[in-house]
Amino acid sequence: MRSASTLQLRDLTIVLALYDMLCLHTQRPMASISSSYPDPAARGLALKKGHAVIDQRKIRLFFQLIGQLAVVGLIILSFVPGSLRPHTGAPGPVEHIAAYFLTAGFLSYGFGKSRSPAIIVLFLSIFSGAVEIVQLYIPDRHSDFIDFVASTTGACIGAALAWIVLRALSSDFAKAEDLPKS
Repeated sequence: MRSASTLQLRDLTIVLALYDMLCLHTQRPMASISSSYPDPAARGLALKKGHAVIDQRKIRLFFQLIGQLAVVGLIILSFVPGSLRPHTGAPGPVEHIAAYFLTAGFLSYGFGKSRSPAIIVLFLSIFSGAVEIVQLYIPDRHSDFIDFVASTTGACIGAALAWIVLRALSSDFAKAEDLPKS
C-alpha cells in the first residue's frame, strides 16, 4: 500500500507532464517524463539566486489559450437566444464586467509585451459593440448601450490589472537566457 505522500508526488508528476504536453514543449513518452521530473530544468524551471523560477513562456502560453477560449465563450454566449443562455442571477452589466474583465486579463497577461493591453481593450470594445448590434436580430435578446459600456469597462480594468501584475512579477520570472537550452 502506498503512502499519501507518494501518491501526491506521482499525481504532481502527471499534472506537470500533462501541462508540458498542453504547452507543446515536450513530446517524450510518459515513462521518460516521470523519471526526469525531479530535475527542475526538466519542468521549465531555472534556478536564480537559489530559488526556482518558472519559465514565463509556458505560463503565457497557458493564459493565451484560456483568453482565446474565453473569447470563444463570449461569442457562444452572446449569440445564442436568450432562453438558452445560462444566467448567473447577477444584473446584466455585472455579468458583462466580469466576463470582459476575465477575458481581457487572460489575453493581456498571456500576450504580455507582444501585444499592448490597449490593443486588447480596443479589440474587445469593438467586439462588444458588434455583439450588441447583432443581438438586435437574435430572438429573446436585447441590445443596450449600458451593456457595451459595462463590457468596455470590464475589459479596461482586466487589462490594466494584468499589466500591473506583469510589471510586478517580471523579476520573478526567468528570462530566456536564464533557462537551460533544450
